[in-house]
Amino acid sequence: MNVTGAATVTGTYNRNAPGQVTALGSTPANGGTGISINASLVWATANCADTYKVYLGPSAASLTLVNTTTSTTYKPATLNYSTTYYWRVDTENKGRATTGAVLSFTTEPPPAFTLSFRSQDDAGVTINGASVTVDGVAVTGTTPNSSSITLGTHTVAFGNLSCYTTGPINPTQPMNVTGAATVTGTYNRNAPGQVTALGSTPANGGTGISINASLVWATANCADTYKVYLGPSAASLTLVNTTTSTTYKPATLNYSTTYYWRVDTENKGRATTGAVLSFTTEPLPIVTVNFQTQDSSGADTAGVMARLDGVDIGTTPTSTTVNTGTSHNASFFDDPTDCNVLSNISPGQPMTYNANTTVTGTFISGPPPKATVVSPLVGATGLYPYQTLRWNTTNCTNYYHIYLGTSYTGVMNATLGDAYWLTTTPHPNNAVNSGPLAYGTTYYWRVDSYNSTTVQTTKGDVWWFTTVSKPKVFIDALDDMNNRIHAVPVYYSGYYIGITYNYQSFIVDVDVGSHTFGFNSVYDCYQRDSITPSQPMNVVADTSLIAKYLPTNRPIAASPSFPPNNSTNVLISQLQTSGISFAISCGTSSFDIYFGENFLNVQNATTSSVEYVGTYTPTERPGLNFFISNLINDKDYYWRIDAKNLRGSTKGSIWSFKTAP
Repeated sequence: MNVTGAATVTGTYNRNAPGQVTALGSTPANGGTGISINASLVWATANCADTYKVYLGPSAASLTLVNTTTSTTYKPATLNYSTTYYWRVDTENKGRATTGAVLSFTTEPPPAFTLSFRSQDDAGVTINGASVTVDGVAVTGTTPNSSSITLGTHTVAFGNLSCYTTGPINPTQPMNVTGAATVTGTYNRNAPGQVTALGSTPANGGTGISINASLVWATANCADTYKVYLGPSAASLTLVNTTTSTTYKPATLNYSTTYYWRVDTENKGRATTGAVLSFTTEPLPIVTVNFQTQDSSGADTAGVMARLDGVDIGTTPTSTTVNTGTSHNASFFDDPTDCNVLSNISPGQPMTYNANTTVTGTFISGPPPKATVVSPLVGATGLYPYQTLRWNTTNCTNYYHIYLGTSYTGVMNATLGDAYWLTTTPHPNNAVNSGPLAYGTTYYWRVDSYNSTTVQTTKGDVWWFTTVSKPKVFIDALDDMNNRIHAVPVYYSGYYIGITYNYQSFIVDVDVGSHTFGFNSVYDCYQRDSITPSQPMNVVADTSLIAKYLPTNRPIAASPSFPPNNSTNVLISQLQTSGISFAISCGTSSFDIYFGENFLNVQNATTSSVEYVGTYTPTERPGLNFFISNLINDKDYYWRIDAKNLRGSTKGSIWSFKTAP
């Protein structure tokens, strides 16, 4: 170039085409087999290549562009088992491209998986022994079993089982096998067969059947258990046994009885009702039981009541019939009023009667019977303290020994002549006098029967009774409003014995009988009105005696107690504790209470006013006080008490007090 001054010289280069990707340095190796389905495509770096275009497909003629990358590796998304894939990598730079060589590889075969097979009934209970086929090919063994299988779609089928019908298969067939799995075949249980008269004993409608017979039936197809029903009619059968056997022995069958029976079959919740069959048992055989009695020497006696199982048969000698082979208890009535005592029964009872039998009762002379009480009744209470003791006479008795006392043990163990022996009286006397008894005391007594001929004594039971407590007379003096009047003198048979009280009755203990009490006709401001009950009075139990007094004049006005009239600085707390109190005069039967904040209102108040607190008797307000709530400090209050009785009313003065500030 001719340089004439400063200048720039530029050299231009022509871009070479990028190198080609070939089998050299590529993986999988071209034509390789058994390639993992998770393999990546890798190739050697090509000279002058900026990018790589990766093509993949099922044939060399149908390659699809799957990736453009600057890397030398590519991981396909999904490869199938046992499949030949073709691939190619084209290189590019600045518009120039080089087509790569087409390579190929074949993926590994699919792995084999285990299919497990089980069978169950429709209730989910496992049952074994079913045959299995996969794609029509029998699997070795029966359930539970298994088979090796490849991935893909397959069809599993289960064979037939006795007493079952094939049902659904889980999972539903055909199935896509993607790994190890369990296939469950469900079988529907067939209903069991029916038990009928065929093969059953006793024969249907049979007669003369032994009462010890067993029920037997033929085996029913597909039956797991049998339910046996038995009863006196076809409409009233009772479940008597559930069994896996084909026989049942009833506990008890009666003679000459028609029985109905049925056997229902069951399996896994399915049941089949059997046919109702019947049979009649053999008639009842009988034997004779003869009854006789004798004395201790063996001589025959008569007239004793014979019994069988507690039921009277008749007086000896007598007889009855019983069923052969049945057990019974023969006995004789041992009359407690008779001197003869049953000493032995032969043969011993109870016994099983298998043939005609004679039962003999032997009687010997015995002690006199035990006496029984007439009066007083055992445990009687509130009795007068002088009693006649009575009992029922007994045969074979010459004398009665009577014992009486206040000790149960003493009377129970008493003997003739001791402190508890009351008397001895000859038969047929059956009553003695107790003599004077204490009030409010429990007495025990006993009567022994004595036979002087056989020198035998029968000790009696201990009986008891309780005498009445000493009566009490509860004495009160009451005014016209039934308030107790204090200190009224009380007289008994003309003698002063005490005074009445204003808080409780005056009590006097007296004997049962007639008594006379008296009271002054005039006491203080009262005039006696009545005495109830009238005198003299008969006292047999606790009794109330009331002297009624009426006031002679109107009562005198009441007076304040607390607070005093015109009091100041009265503590509310004290009023809340002790109340507002007052005093009343003799003859006050009741009183009206008034309370308020206004003098005139309290002065003019009536029972219909708001100031009216209430009307009370001294009995209702024994403290003669009352309480007012919600009192205010530093406040004037006014109150009034009107005294009243049947003679009239006396209006009280107005009193006042002021609460403390």
